[in-house]
Amino acid sequence: MKLIVVSAFALLAAGSASAATTVYDFAGNYTASNPSGAFAYGTGNGGSGFTGFTNSYASCFGDASFACQSVGSNASVAAVGVNTSASPISPGGTVSVPAGVLLTHPGNGGAGTDAVVKFTAPTTGSYKLNGAFERLSTVAAGNGVNVGIFDGANPLYASSALAGTGLAFGTQASFAAQPTIHHNAGDTLSFVVNNNGSYEYDSTGLLGTITGTSGTARYDAFRAFGSGNPSAAVWTYATRAGATLFSAFPAGYGNCFGSATFQCQTVGTNASVAAVGRTTALADQSLGTATLPNDVLLLHPSIGVGATDAVVRFTTPVTGKYTVAGLFERLSDAAHPFGNGVNVEVYNGGTLLFSSSTLAAPNPLSGYPTDQVSFNSIGLLTLNSGDVLSFVDNNNGEYSYDSTGLKAVVTY
Repeated sequence: MKLIVVSAFALLAAGSASAATTVYDFAGNYTASNPSGAFAYGTGNGGSGFTGFTNSYASCFGDASFACQSVGSNASVAAVGVNTSASPISPGGTVSVPAGVLLTHPGNGGAGTDAVVKFTAPTTGSYKLNGAFERLSTVAAGNGVNVGIFDGANPLYASSALAGTGLAFGTQASFAAQPTIHHNAGDTLSFVVNNNGSYEYDSTGLLGTITGTSGTARYDAFRAFGSGNPSAAVWTYATRAGATLFSAFPAGYGNCFGSATFQCQTVGTNASVAAVGRTTALADQSLGTATLPNDVLLLHPSIGVGATDAVVRFTTPVTGKYTVAGLFERLSDAAHPFGNGVNVEVYNGGTLLFSSSTLAAPNPLSGYPTDQVSFNSIGLLTLNSGDVLSFVDNNNGEYSYDSTGLKAVVTY
């Protein structure tokens, strides 16, 4: 097992602080165990439905230098394995596996047959990805694979560079340009190889490292959003009226308001009801009259008065000091400068921390991405475990064209 731990020291004005840096190697950390340290191997459907392999073989597919994990020894099932020698090997005769490369192969069939290498963050901090997927088949046959990386259940990276016919051995899809991400302990990254409809000649290498540096806990409303309510244990989505009345959404939809890449929580699919959602696309998405960036939550209040505010609520997991930062922004685009806008607020329990009518008429409403208001002025708060922060979008008396973006990050 290759595990590198480095102590990094920084001299600060208030004294010295240290952060532990650990390098996790896709091939170097492979063992016969599952999970193997921070990595686990199995099948899934993108970033969901993970099922760990139950069989481990020291000599896989007839090659004494190829160790693998799989659901069985049949060549049509998904597998993950590693070259245990110092030279390239060719298990099966149509594959070349260099030293230092983890082989992945999807299974035969549809949903649930993706080969998945899942990384679970051992500690809270920042994580930098540096590596690539690589075609290992030495035969220019088959239709290739689709590869991707999922942050929890949400897509982080996708590439079709290894999909198609006539691909040469060694063709790569690099993910080294991915920005550093912040994970709390227990958050997951899934590295996924999909068979693109046919599993033949789909041997794909996963090479490189994940470098983790310990740091503070960081709760990002966009990253945490999913089909569950609450999500990631600390975020809840709902309607409310005033400072305290709160009614959590009962349903989550993966295909919301007719869009396959818009995931939302709401009381129903009627466009007049309150909703909170996010795009699962890797680029900004158009919703007809609004633009949904791929780094903000969409909030939309419902029609009428009373419990019509759209609310995102954060519940503090432990007692301590928290920093609150972010912004609200109008998502209705410049071609639709209609409606009377929204009022936005942030509460700590029933105490108002922030309020703004910047996104409400009679102020000019230019549309995305011009109209924004930051709540960074909230700053540092001392909170007890179980305290509640509420980020509120109010319809200002009329709900049309009220799509509002929320970037909210709470750091402990």
